Amino acid sequence: MNYQFSFCLWSLNIIRGLLEKERDIKLSKSSMSRLLNHLGLSPQKPLYKSYKQDPQQIKDYLSQTYPEAVAEAKKYNARLYFIDEAAFRSEAHRGTTWGKAGETPVIKDTGFKLISAVSAQGDMHFDVIEGCMNSEKFIEYLEKLRSDTNCPVFVIADNARTTIARRFKPS
Repeated sequence: MNYQFSFCLWSLNIIRGLLEKERDIKLSKSSMSRLLNHLGLSPQKPLYKSYKQDPQQIKDYLSQTYPEAVAEAKKYNARLYFIDEAAFRSEAHRGTTWGKAGETPVIKDTGFKLISAVSAQGDMHFDVIEGCMNSEKFIEYLEKLRSDTNCPVFVIADNARTTIARRFKPS
């Protein structure tokens, strides 16, 4: 980030370019690779995963919470949807990056958001949100979902701040 890159993953070519720009040193890919290995770095594919996973909460959810939600939705003749959002970027980094051997880099999400709702029957609704998701955009999406389904909607969402914001009042 000190070099004003809009990303934080260091590919071999980025490091080569920076070395050439800052120190006027030109190295081949293989020489650069050997140098990075000598420094204790290795090419690694970053993990894209939630840092909030709790196996016990997942077990409790599957055995108690989800069956209760299904029963409640049936009582009101409603459709039950799982809602989640994901980030994507047009300049997304794919493949490997260089990092300290044994320490896999983790990606922060930025850019556009894709919000989607999927039912157990396979019905799917989605929308693209530019910038950060907030409670107003989330409520707008829920209104679109309700309008499209033409029946009551029950939503299962994560604990993201936009889905539990004070101004969000389920109806």
